[in-house]
Amino acid sequence: MRCRENRVIAVTSLWVALACAGCATSISEGDLNRQLTKVAQPYARLGPQQMIPVYAESRMVAIGLLAEARNDSNSPLSRRVGHQLDRAHRRNAHAVVGGPYADLSDRILTNALNLNEDGQLRGLKVLFVSDAAPTPALLEAARLSQARIHHRTPQ
Repeated sequence: MRCRENRVIAVTSLWVALACAGCATSISEGDLNRQLTKVAQPYARLGPQQMIPVYAESRMVAIGLLAEARNDSNSPLSRRVGHQLDRAHRRNAHAVVGGPYADLSDRILTNALNLNEDGQLRGLKVLFVSDAAPTPALLEAARLSQARIHHRTPQ
């Protein structure tokens, strides 16, 4: 009987640890902005930059935002990033886009570029800061909007 109790305690502890890990913040919003600024620093001489963080408070929040963005390319976060890309383009600034969750950042940027397709962002340089390389869908969205993607990994 004692062995069964220990197993129940161990399994319960594991579930609690996994639940807490899913809710833990990997990086603060301020740290993300500093990280984007640091990665973009070598490109500052090319002109003004606009930081566009794709922030989620935890992996669980990121999963929810990613599901929303996959189901609705016009999701609120996608629209917000799309408006920020348009603003950067109108200001002749370079956009620096990234976040702690590569899959979320890629999907949101893909959606945002698709909201500005047909050459609306012609010549906009987007520095995509991500642990993962841009997906083919992101590269195609950039081609259609006529923005140029430059990938850099976080430092």
